[in-house]
Amino acid sequence: MAATVVAGGAGMGVTFPFSSTMFILVGGLAAQGIMQPDEIIKPLALAGLWCLVYRLVLVFFLVRRNDIQAVSAADRMPFGRSLRTGWTSLLLFVPILIPLMLTRGPIADALGTYTSVSHDLKEPVELADGTLLAAQPYTMPDVISLITWIPVLMIALVLILGRKHLPRSASDWWSTVAKAAPSFGVIGITIVAAFSASNLLADLGLAEQLKAVLSGLDASAWVMAIAIGVIIVAIAIPLTASATMAAIGPVAVAALVGAGIPAPIAAAAVLIFASTEGASPPSGAPIYVAAGIARVDPVKTFLPLVSYYCLPILGMGVLIAIGALPV
Repeated sequence: MAATVVAGGAGMGVTFPFSSTMFILVGGLAAQGIMQPDEIIKPLALAGLWCLVYRLVLVFFLVRRNDIQAVSAADRMPFGRSLRTGWTSLLLFVPILIPLMLTRGPIADALGTYTSVSHDLKEPVELADGTLLAAQPYTMPDVISLITWIPVLMIALVLILGRKHLPRSASDWWSTVAKAAPSFGVIGITIVAAFSASNLLADLGLAEQLKAVLSGLDASAWVMAIAIGVIIVAIAIPLTASATMAAIGPVAVAALVGAGIPAPIAAAAVLIFASTEGASPPSGAPIYVAAGIARVDPVKTFLPLVSYYCLPILGMGVLIAIGALPV
């Protein structure tokens, strides 16, 4: 049961901003003009809270049903000592908060007024680099991109916090880069190939074809949501959530948008579907990691994972897509 709970929670990070999977999906959607990057933040945050609430209720149920006792006080670290030991981990929220504060809320409003960014463009304006700004409100989120600055600030902060563990000489750096290069090569090729496949599927009209097929079956939005959810969950079994989103994410969102679902909500639902990656037997890596730690046969977790996590999360994604769970 412990292995099941741990593996079932492995994909929860995908359901909240600002995961790498979210950046991959939003990047593809923005490139195709389906959605602006900032539009997904609120829907995904609320969708993630729905998933978190479900997991908390499930854990409460499992603890009560299995009569699991609390950890003894001797084995629990006091909160104060824990905070003193690991307070630097809380700094990882700073790279997220800074761009958010500069693009939303009173600080963003004051900064926009001071820099004359927040104003209505009465006619198109051409910038120095040739970019043409349409005649529409031009605000701070247009100037400061969350998709760009959150990863940049996160990398900078991690380098600062981990500076004591960085190589000290040119030879050490060379050795570190040489060891990491093969992995980066594989990851880079995988991501580039996945994006290429995604764009190719979009150019071939897969979203329109999928919509046409389901329309021929007189499919409503909820039928489309179920179909897309099943497809994504199935693809996420052998692949990671990031690879799944790079390969089929934009196409799936486009198909849901074609069924009348708003793009930000469709994107949030698609990420919810992909978050089953860790709980999808038989090839989810977190299943085997959790089973190895718990020293149990991973096969014994397959059925509980499907019944407690995969199917309910699939259902939550569908409910979010059709608006039954507001985001």
